[in-house]
Amino acid sequence: HAGGIPSDELVNGMFGTHQRHDPRVGLDGRPPLLTRFLSWGAQNEEWLVETGSPLPARRTGYPVLDSLRAPAVSKTKPTRALVLACPPGPDDLVAMRGDGFKYAVDVLKMLAEEGYETRFKLHPGLERADYYAQVFRRHRIETKILKSEPIHPEMAWADVIIGPITSGAVVEAMAMGKPYIPVVMPPSAVTDGGMIATKMPPAELAK
Repeated sequence: HAGGIPSDELVNGMFGTHQRHDPRVGLDGRPPLLTRFLSWGAQNEEWLVETGSPLPARRTGYPVLDSLRAPAVSKTKPTRALVLACPPGPDDLVAMRGDGFKYAVDVLKMLAEEGYETRFKLHPGLERADYYAQVFRRHRIETKILKSEPIHPEMAWADVIIGPITSGAVVEAMAMGKPYIPVVMPPSAVTDGGMIATKMPPAELAK
């Protein structure tokens, strides 16, 4: 903890690589900045140990899920798809940023051919909506690009959600009763000896 102030961390996604993070592990013999790690469950806790963190873990679950829970609603034919951007995460050092654009183009074209209405959601932060807009214009893709808008209303709108396997949206969609198709863009440290690859059968990793 910095300045003698205890601090907890509750993550909003599922880490899938063995990348070490200074706030949790420490640096050059100095202790971690954090005091305690609040985990969703066993996967978070095993990941913490695998990265060499000395932090104690307290299992809290993911509190936001309680506000999202809803019964699953099935449609004869889904017609609305929310596609989440799939850029490489900051702890995925082998992934290629350009592959995120190819993924977006391929998935949105496929959905258009199947008659889906689509929306494309960027993660708040570094991703540039204008870059994606240029790519989509070049490939004649019609979709609504979202960035800073809250994600939960968009998930409620969708019949199906497609996005990164490490996103917190995976469990949020499950709580909302929405099907979520998880994606890993190879090459990726997530599947190359990563924590998620060791916990899930290969057939469940959508590529």
